[in-house]
Amino acid sequence: AEALAAAGRARGAAGPDRPLAEWAASNPNVLTLRDGARLLEFKVTRRASEAPTASTFGTSEYERVADAGSDGIVAAVPLILARRVEARYRWAAERGAVDAIEALERMSWFDPQQTGFADLRGASPALVVKARLRYTRVRT
Repeated sequence: AEALAAAGRARGAAGPDRPLAEWAASNPNVLTLRDGARLLEFKVTRRASEAPTASTFGTSEYERVADAGSDGIVAAVPLILARRVEARYRWAAERGAVDAIEALERMSWFDPQQTGFADLRGASPALVVKARLRYTRVRT
């Protein structure tokens, strides 16, 4: 959500009231957010999806999150975290069109030092955030 909010804002120089999102189609697994002295980099390290049905779809992504600058300019080494985002989407087509997509999302944050930066399988998350989202078509 933080990445989407920043990416949706106007482009320009990054600052306290003007975050900047950087993403390139040539390197689609990396998203960089800059907000003043803070820099966040999200890098997808593993992605999986299930075969979609006529009304559902699911995804799972593992990410390395590097947080540089949140502790101020004296922070010489970025804080490294791991995140897994699992999402399930469903929709109903009415008259051949989809007007809304509902999603359940579970975002699990891990401290990779607990696993020695190895596979997170079986590791306990430090924080879990669950969200129910509803995407609707804007009618003009």
